[in-house]
Amino acid sequence: MIAAQPDVILLGGDYTTAVTNEADLRDLRAVFAEIFSKTKGIPVVAVLGNHEAWTALPRWRASLQSAGIAVLENEVLVLAGLGLCVRGLGDYYSGGYRFTDFPAECGNLAALTLTHDPAAAFQPGIEGLVLAGHTHCGQVSLPFIGAPWAPSSAPSEAHCGLYSDEIRRVLVTPGIGTSVLPVRLGTQAQWELLTLYR
Repeated sequence: MIAAQPDVILLGGDYTTAVTNEADLRDLRAVFAEIFSKTKGIPVVAVLGNHEAWTALPRWRASLQSAGIAVLENEVLVLAGLGLCVRGLGDYYSGGYRFTDFPAECGNLAALTLTHDPAAAFQPGIEGLVLAGHTHCGQVSLPFIGAPWAPSSAPSEAHCGLYSDEIRRVLVTPGIGTSVLPVRLGTQAQWELLTLYR
């Protein structure tokens, strides 16, 4: 990801899965922060997911911020040098979502919304490009059936890949890890490299 030299790195949450021991979590947070502190000037913007909410969300926020990562929870970050505004919404699945509008200074800039659970994209007032994760694209996807279940109240068409309607475009990435069970079947782990056009 860093080797691709993007203008900005956006992280969609769930940086841990089944780890619950505080010592292990402390070590995991330190490793994660260390990796993303080596971006050589590339800004890193993150939202937190349900697994962070379940494993000391304030500690995750502090650890990531100490590595220079901008952690957004119902906040907007203006990256004027990139001509970009990033709205980071709290995780809908774990109750952290609160509607947040773009400020007036974003009117002439490209704008996108970063959130964990794609259900936030379908809340009143959310428009435009939304990037999300959380569902792991079902993590298990069967031929002819698809994913039997995904943990989101977003429409099933917006559980994986690109969803578009007259109000919003939602890109839901399968992410690179797993949740609950360490199994992936029919859903490839991946990260996305996007080019935005205005």
